[in-house]
Amino acid sequence: METTKRILDELKTNGFRRSAAREALLRTLETAQSPLSVPDIERRLASGPRSFNKTTVYREIEFLKTAGYVSELTLRNDVALYELAGPHHHHLVCVDCGTVRDVAVKEESWECEERRIEKKEGFRVLDHSLEFFGLCGSCQ
Repeated sequence: METTKRILDELKTNGFRRSAAREALLRTLETAQSPLSVPDIERRLASGPRSFNKTTVYREIEFLKTAGYVSELTLRNDVALYELAGPHHHHLVCVDCGTVRDVAVKEESWECEERRIEKKEGFRVLDHSLEFFGLCGSCQ
């Protein structure tokens, strides 16, 4: 749980308290194999030693998003998924079973494309999102 400890230490250094809900939420996201929805997070938290109400979960997610420690991912079904923020990455999404996995994509080509868009379109790209939708090995 290195990441959770680092985030909590950084927050404390910046004057924010270490709450049980915040710590449990960070641990849940750190141990998750893929991004989680709020209902998924609530189910995982409910199986722990303490439970937290939905308002607390949403408030902590919003705080951690604003602080830059949690990223939100919204896919085709408009359900927000959350994961710990980290290096920029993309996702593989199975349209059958709904699994979401990280995938490595060479960033050099995207940086070049962003520069091309800026020059040609006069549009400054601040960020981008790329998800590949298809069938995972189990669903094919």
